[in-house]
Amino acid sequence: FFLFFFLMIRRPPRSTLFPYTTLFRSMGPDMDDISIDGITEYERITGYLDSSSKVEAYSPQVVGFGLLAYVDEAGEQKGRGFTLVWGVDPEEYLRMFSGNIDTLDGTFISGNEPEIFLSAEAARSLEEETGIPIAPGDKVLMTSITGTAGTKIREVTVSGIFSFFESNVQLDMVSFVDPATARALSGLSVSGVTEANLSESEKAMLGEVEEEDLFSGDLFSE
Repeated sequence: FFLFFFLMIRRPPRSTLFPYTTLFRSMGPDMDDISIDGITEYERITGYLDSSSKVEAYSPQVVGFGLLAYVDEAGEQKGRGFTLVWGVDPEEYLRMFSGNIDTLDGTFISGNEPEIFLSAEAARSLEEETGIPIAPGDKVLMTSITGTAGTKIREVTVSGIFSFFESNVQLDMVSFVDPATARALSGLSVSGVTEANLSESEKAMLGEVEEEDLFSGDLFSE
């Protein structure tokens, strides 16, 4: 998982998830009441960029990849493909790079729902696999596999198909998705740690077990 900031500087003088078990479970407080840091100093960085007269525009970008499968009207998967994934805020990205995007069909992602602005190369490979022309409104299943997060699957709607005016082999494989989809494929989740308030019966089940007994550094101590 990577986050990049692309900056447009004014020219002078113009300004993981893994399997686990638990004895007890608490619903805890509403997640909206918990302040959880995401990217360290993200808001401070964007605040500085917004206020700087030397920065004309910037575009945060989440980078990943996804395996592709076409989903037909019956919900069945067909074909296999691959794409590099750029999760972007559409307004901020297009403000910087709209001149290099050739929209062949449909529109850029809206950013409000799980969508993919599919590269022409990725669409072509899916069409060769399935024999079905890929068009805006079609459903595509995206799968990502990482060593820390395992397998993540996300169904998205094709918002459009495009190519870059100025491209290369790597850029030909890039498709755009909303940041939430990119984070989901990377296995990132928002979570918090809260103190568990156990009832007397739950405490009795634990008995005399201490925290050090459960999480001691020596697995083979008596």
